[in-house]
Amino acid sequence: MRLLLDENVGIRRWVETLRIKGHDVERVVDVGLQGASDNAVVAYTCQHDRALVSRDKAGAGPGDLRLVWPAQPSPRPLLLLIYPGEIVTLTDLIRAIANLEEQGITHDHICAVNAWRF
Repeated sequence: MRLLLDENVGIRRWVETLRIKGHDVERVVDVGLQGASDNAVVAYTCQHDRALVSRDKAGAGPGDLRLVWPAQPSPRPLLLLIYPGEIVTLTDLIRAIANLEEQGITHDHICAVNAWRF
């Protein structure tokens, strides 16, 4: 899967391991979007067909990607969210991605990583 890791999850070790697992991974900080608005980050994911992995800030306000993502034209790449208070390991993320791909879910969905890590 083509992924963009938001600056709140763009750990280098995660990038390296995801690449070893066959994913095409970029980090927000590596594509010049560090500190960019949610609109700019989501627009980039759509333009480059990359699922966005991010820690969501709960609440309907700034930082809530669930408000920005639907405004993009379909098909939109996945929005993979780690919700506040949830502990998600790299293994959890890899499992979630594999399970989503197995189910054919690659676009037009907002998914909680924890819900797909079985």
